[in-house]
Amino acid sequence: MRSGSKNLSTHGCLGRWLMIAATVLLASCSLARIGYTWAPTLLSWELGRYVTLSAKQQKESDELLKSLFEWHQRTQLPAYVAFLDDVDHRLSGIEARLRAQVPNGAGAPPSAPAKSDGSPLTAAELVAWRARAKAAWETVARQLAGPVASQVRTFTDEQLAEVGEAMARKHREAMAKYQQPDIGRRIEARHERWQQRLEQFIGPLTERQRATLGHRVAALTDSTDWWAEREQRQQRLLAVLTRVARERPPMPEATAAIEALLLHWSDGRTPQMRQLLATLTRESEALVIAVLDDMTLAQVRRARETLRGYANDLRPLLPASASVDNEKARPGRS
Repeated sequence: MRSGSKNLSTHGCLGRWLMIAATVLLASCSLARIGYTWAPTLLSWELGRYVTLSAKQQKESDELLKSLFEWHQRTQLPAYVAFLDDVDHRLSGIEARLRAQVPNGAGAPPSAPAKSDGSPLTAAELVAWRARAKAAWETVARQLAGPVASQVRTFTDEQLAEVGEAMARKHREAMAKYQQPDIGRRIEARHERWQQRLEQFIGPLTERQRATLGHRVAALTDSTDWWAEREQRQQRLLAVLTRVARERPPMPEATAAIEALLLHWSDGRTPQMRQLLATLTRESEALVIAVLDDMTLAQVRRARETLRGYANDLRPLLPASASVDNEKARPGRS
């Protein structure tokens, strides 16, 4: 929230930054430590695109973000690094299996002892990894709710209006970018996004993987209902912010309202929407599994390099005690 700048996506931006260490699709491992170290400043700049704060509010915001990230680094980062190590360990078994299939032992030695199951990844594993990421976000959301409530209680009507206008503008921009009227163009754009995400992680797709991806993307449920749901979420967000700012309820009540918003932000409003979201999630997981099932040895190694590079960049940021415990617990260590 940069003083004097223009424009708060309380959950979207915070979710992206605070959960980034649980994300495996990174463009560059070398950016991990830099990104995490600078996250409070970057968050402040990003939030500043949604609301203009007074000098006093800006100072309070900077202090809250600094405190939040100190807590996060001390208590949450070790679990994120452990998560990355766990996924890398799982892939080590797959690497060993694929290497054994290379004729005449042409594959280079694996980069670490492979003691994990070498069977293909399953949708159940993706579900479990997603559950770990969701649990991590819920911990952050509970810690975040109080500081956000404290800040929002100081908002003026002009600032609330600015937030509303910024969210409406962002919604229109997203609609223009992603919700093309022609279904063929929507599928094409969806295909490009999926290919980019996958190739960030495993490198260029093979011809067979591209064919699999094309078939899976074309079969994804295409619903415009999501956009109405997205708009409703933004309206609920603004309604909660408005109530907290105007009524200035006691901090426990304000904190509970913000916490509920953060914890249930992605929940569907109706049974039909919840069913649609569950369907979209299952389809996405099946798509990922279908492509990763066909990984080459080079792709598995690329994925492991990405994961290890990210974890190793973050490892120096761990608290001293956590660094020792994490090193002892790393897969392949006795």
